[in-house]
Amino acid sequence: MSHIIPLSAGFLDRAAPSTDPMYLGFVKGRVLIADEDLFWGQKDEQGVAAYLGTFAGRAIFAQDLSHLPNPPGDPTDLWLLPQTLRAEDIALACQGQHLLRWHNKNPLCAQCGCATTPKNWGRQRQCATCETDLYPRTDPAVIMLVQSPDLQRVLLAHTHVMPAGLHSLLAGYVEPGETLEDTVRRETWEEAGVEVTDITYRASQPWALSGSLMCGFTCIATSETLNIDPEELENAHWFSRQDLNRLRQDPTFIFPRRNTIARHLLDLWLKS
Repeated sequence: MSHIIPLSAGFLDRAAPSTDPMYLGFVKGRVLIADEDLFWGQKDEQGVAAYLGTFAGRAIFAQDLSHLPNPPGDPTDLWLLPQTLRAEDIALACQGQHLLRWHNKNPLCAQCGCATTPKNWGRQRQCATCETDLYPRTDPAVIMLVQSPDLQRVLLAHTHVMPAGLHSLLAGYVEPGETLEDTVRRETWEEAGVEVTDITYRASQPWALSGSLMCGFTCIATSETLNIDPEELENAHWFSRQDLNRLRQDPTFIFPRRNTIARHLLDLWLKS
């Protein structure tokens, strides 16, 4: 499978920033858009700036401009970004959102309760009293393409929090003491009542909306019998390739977004 995953910022050089910085603006965790492009501004001494990395010879920072009464752009959710943006721009917006949201959630030290301040170009924070260092948190999660025993169907589900019509893969967070494979087995069983085998890692994707790393797997169900947890899923069904190709023409059936690992895994399965 391809190793080119949307939202990945692996193209950045994480070495110390150069003397030619660029500042990508954010307001309350949403990236600023001006004239259908990312808003790049000057350094603002009041807002937190977090170093993302160096790209094309420029040191790139995410800059929090939430304190400004009139931001120089439109704060925009990641899923509403202009379609004309480069993949690299979207990846920068995602990483910037992840880091700035982490900064906003950690103004106090978990050890002593005192104030923390940015350190190391905004890549971490430090307690001003006990000098404890805090680092950005990334929570591991799994997302799995569950195939039928004969490999001819795939399991898609709709949860209560999804937009109407959206169907996607099963997913869940890793719990303490679990391996990634343990989580795949537990989540498919808890949510859909399905046991799986042949768990195979495929790819991963940073997921800024929840500050997690989505680890993508394929697996094979031992049976097509479903026992759905109604608190987790609104519905779940098996779909063949023919079913999904037909449903592309149905406006009430929504596939995962193209820049998600769910869509990446699903498209690869459809082409296989």
